[in-house]
Amino acid sequence: MGLFSAPAPVNPKLSSVLIGGTPADLKKVSKAQDAILGALKPQEQLIFVVASTNNGDVWAFTDQRLLEAQGKIGYDLPLSKIAETKVQCKMMPNHRDVYYYCSVYWRGGPLRSQSGYMRGNGFLMLERFNGEDDVQRIAALIDAQLA
Repeated sequence: MGLFSAPAPVNPKLSSVLIGGTPADLKKVSKAQDAILGALKPQEQLIFVVASTNNGDVWAFTDQRLLEAQGKIGYDLPLSKIAETKVQCKMMPNHRDVYYYCSVYWRGGPLRSQSGYMRGNGFLMLERFNGEDDVQRIAALIDAQLA
């Protein structure tokens, strides 16, 4: 896939729950879709899929867990370990643009990635450039599933 090529088509199972939808979002989701679809359990239901604006992370949130992928599944966080979500923002120097962040905090010590790397900071974070509505929606959907 070239630098300016069109993204591969996004599977309807993912596109139907996609938050965002810019060409960059579609490209990131299309790169991660095989890993996400391959990781889903038979009765697992997707709630949303969203791509980070600044890096290649894609989150797939289901009725059972949060998957973070970058072409392949990096983290698999069970719903039972999620402690809370937090929405934050950072104003850019131009005072017009804002990065919005959704952090998902877990309990129970470090989280091991699929490759064996340990993440000890206690949270996964996804950012959306000028995406307040997207980030608020992500947090609300996770919080609703935790309730």
